[in-house]
Amino acid sequence: NCTSCHGSSRKSGGVSLDSYSSMTAGSTVVPGDAAGSLRVRVIESGLMPRGGSRLSDGDLQVIRDWVDGGALDN
Repeated sequence: NCTSCHGSSRKSGGVSLDSYSSMTAGSTVVPGDAAGSLRVRVIESGLMPRGGSRLSDGDLQVIRDWVDGGALDN
């Protein structure tokens, strides 16, 4: 859902999500705090994916759980 616009060949808006380090760069992901993570809030709001279908509740919960669990590189 994300890497077609934010992958290795296309970094829309300067955002790349093709690696752990690029996904957690800056302060858009706050490990342990999904509610405080800009990246999560943008997805929850429906702003992303732009022009595509919203993520399912299950997919969004996976992202929340990952961030709340510390955003580990696993």
